[in-house]
Amino acid sequence: MNNLVDTKFYFPETDKPSVKEQIIKALEKDKLIDFVGFAKREYFESFLDNMLFEKNMVDLPLLSEEKRIAIEKEIQETFKTCHKELQHPSSPVMAYVFPWFPGEKQQVFKGVNALVPFQQVMHLFIDPQTDTQGTLTKTVSHEYNHLVYYAAHPSQGYSVYENMIMEGLAEVFREEVIGGDKAPWATALTENEAIEVFKNFKESELESFDRKKIESVLFGSNEYKKWTGYSIGYWLVKKHREMNQNLSWNEYVAQDPNVYKLR
Repeated sequence: MNNLVDTKFYFPETDKPSVKEQIIKALEKDKLIDFVGFAKREYFESFLDNMLFEKNMVDLPLLSEEKRIAIEKEIQETFKTCHKELQHPSSPVMAYVFPWFPGEKQQVFKGVNALVPFQQVMHLFIDPQTDTQGTLTKTVSHEYNHLVYYAAHPSQGYSVYENMIMEGLAEVFREEVIGGDKAPWATALTENEAIEVFKNFKESELESFDRKKIESVLFGSNEYKKWTGYSIGYWLVKKHREMNQNLSWNEYVAQDPNVYKLR
C-alpha cells in the first residue's frame, strides 16, 4: 500500500471450490464484501459470473509471485503519474485485482478489464496468462479519471450523454498523460461519423438514465455500432480539450459536462 492506492489480490490457487466462491469467501474474511462498490452482494456475484468465464475453464492458471509484485508496482506507479496531473480528493483508493479468463471476443482488451463503481474503488480483472505490462498502465489511468470524475460529480446515476463524456474524458486523459495509440473503442467511429451520429440524438435520449439505453449506446446494438458512445465522447472531449489546454485536469474534469456539447 502507498498513500494513493491500496491493492488487494484475490487469485485462488485452485478451481475447487468455484473461483467465484473462493473470491467471495476471501472478501468476507477480509471484511471487505460490503465495500466492493456494488449495492447488493448478488449484483457483485452476477458481475463475477460475467467476468470470470468459469464455464470455459479447464485448468486454473496461477498468478506467480513475480507477476503479482510487478502488477502491484505498475498500479502504484500509474496512480503516482496520474495523481501529478489530476489529484484524487480522498486517497487511498481500494484496487481489487481479480482473475479474468477472457474469451475470443475479449482479446481486444489485451488481458486487462476494469470497472470503477464509485470514487473510492477500482476493480481490475487480469488474465494471468497474458503479458499485461503497459496495457495495465493504460487501463488504470483511464479508470483513474473516472474515480476523480465521480468525486467531482457525485450522483446516484449518470445519463446517456454524461456516460459518453465520462468515457471521452478518461480516454483523452489517458492519451495525454500516459501516451500510446488511440484505443479501438475511441475510434470505432471517425470524428465526422461521431459528430453526425451525435447530432441525430434527441435531447430526451441524451438525458435518459435507462440502463439498457446507456449500454446500447456505449457497447453497441442493432441500433448503434459497437462502441458508438465511447467514440462520440472521445471526439467531443478531444475537440474541446484542444482548445482548452490552459485548464488543469482538475479544473477540466470539474466542468459542467454540458460544455462539451456542440454549439
